[in-house]
Amino acid sequence: MDFYCPKAGLVIELDGGVHGEDSVVKNDKNKEVFLKDNSFTIKRYTNDQLFSNLEFVLEEIRHFCENHNTTPFPLLKEEGTNQNKLYD
Repeated sequence: MDFYCPKAGLVIELDGGVHGEDSVVKNDKNKEVFLKDNSFTIKRYTNDQLFSNLEFVLEEIRHFCENHNTTPFPLLKEEGTNQNKLYD
C-alpha cells in the first residue's frame, strides 16, 4: 500500500513500471485479494496518471471519501478569494 485511509477503508496504490513485471503482478494480485476479502477499497493509479493528471486523481479520491463521509485532505482557500482549491 502506498497510502491508506483507515476511516474510509481506502487503499491507494501508485504503480510504476515495476508493476508490469510478472512477480510483482502476482504479488499485487494476492495483495488485492487479501484487501478486498477484508472489505478494503483499492484505488490504483499509474505514476503517469499521478504526474500528468493530479487534479483528476485527487478529485476521484475526494469523491470516494465524500461518499463514505470522510475527508481525505482539507480544502485550501485560494489566497484573496473565497474559492477552494484541491491543493496549493
